[in-house]
Amino acid sequence: SAALLLFRIAKAHGRFVGVVKVYNTPTLRPVDANEPDSDTRNVFVPLDRSNGINPAVQPREPHAGVFIYRLNEGYLYPNAVHFTDHMVREIKVKTRPAVINPYGSLGERPWNDPGPRHKSESDIDPTLPVLRAIILDFSGVSNVDVTSLQNLIDVRKQLDRYADAHIAWHFVGVKSPWARRGLLVSGFGSENGVVKSLFTVTNVGVSQEKDDVKPGLCDEEFSVDTQPEDKLGMTSMDTMVLPLLSIDCPYFHIDMDEAVRSVELELGLK
Repeated sequence: SAALLLFRIAKAHGRFVGVVKVYNTPTLRPVDANEPDSDTRNVFVPLDRSNGINPAVQPREPHAGVFIYRLNEGYLYPNAVHFTDHMVREIKVKTRPAVINPYGSLGERPWNDPGPRHKSESDIDPTLPVLRAIILDFSGVSNVDVTSLQNLIDVRKQLDRYADAHIAWHFVGVKSPWARRGLLVSGFGSENGVVKSLFTVTNVGVSQEKDDVKPGLCDEEFSVDTQPEDKLGMTSMDTMVLPLLSIDCPYFHIDMDEAVRSVELELGLK
């Protein structure tokens, strides 16, 4: 059992994920095109349909140059390279490098670059998109370690060079506070400068006069502007609206839908 567990962890690999738009219905019936979308939602399933969904359903891939990768085990020393090798290999198959020869000369080319030695435009498919963003689903990751984080840093540098740009890395479902702290220390999760992002907020049910708001109810990290409800024709009271995650970390998301919409906003895809 111990040997099987170690083998499963060491050989674990993730899945690329696509989106399927679904809706709830008490009975099977045709979709009404005129029906409002209030009951519809997006679910994110593996593109290879390996989770047992109906084989007739084809998940839709994300936007060109945007990839969603789901890790299904702890991201640790034994399997870190196995995860990222699979991810990088598939990304390079579905995208093209932004620069034909980013190294300048053969002497600067790394030993592990598969070549060809003299790259030309004929070696690149111009119909493929350039890599733009990566979303990592960490909902199945319970632990990370120093080696896996360093591996993620190295992969980020590799893909930044491949795309000739700073690629945005978004994370979904980071459960462990130590994993979150490690990612922040490694340069993930936050960004210097102005970032277009979305935040999931909730009404905590506080409705009171402005002068009576208790200090310390929410700190600066978890606060957003409140809007008087009288503008909506309801009352003259204020509603306290708070984000579920820290607004200082715009690349950490509460769910996949928020992450995808944040990438769309940041890249101007919608």
